[in-house]
Amino acid sequence: YAAFSQEAAYLYENEQEEWWNLSKRTFECTKRMLSVAVFGIWEAHGHKLWESLVDRLVDRAQVAARAIEQRPHWELFAHPQSNIVCFRLRGSDNAALRHAMLEHGPQYIVKTVLNGETWLRCTFQNPLTEERDIEALLDRLEELKANRG
Repeated sequence: YAAFSQEAAYLYENEQEEWWNLSKRTFECTKRMLSVAVFGIWEAHGHKLWESLVDRLVDRAQVAARAIEQRPHWELFAHPQSNIVCFRLRGSDNAALRHAMLEHGPQYIVKTVLNGETWLRCTFQNPLTEERDIEALLDRLEELKANRG
């Protein structure tokens, strides 16, 4: 039963519920009912559609990883093998940075704890995400850090 005892620090926090944090207010946080839509699309279009979607989303994560690696003061936790990228701004309170992003936007980002440290976490789900969108996210995080002092 060890597989079911793990914590997913990126899903929920023990903080007080914020009015602007949509992840705590939607039915889709765990995505259970979305499986019906996935099955319907799969039946209608076959596996090639899903294969190209997954390839594109993994590519978006790899593009993000390269963008992170090219910026000074940014650190990649590990090179992505899926559509998920964990990273942080070195020397920053990344939890506070994430909170500022949620509060002021316009992008959305989550955090997780890896090896006892807070990391920012992006899960690429939109195949229309472009490199400029990724750069805008990183620029905004840097701007929020600069505004915090």
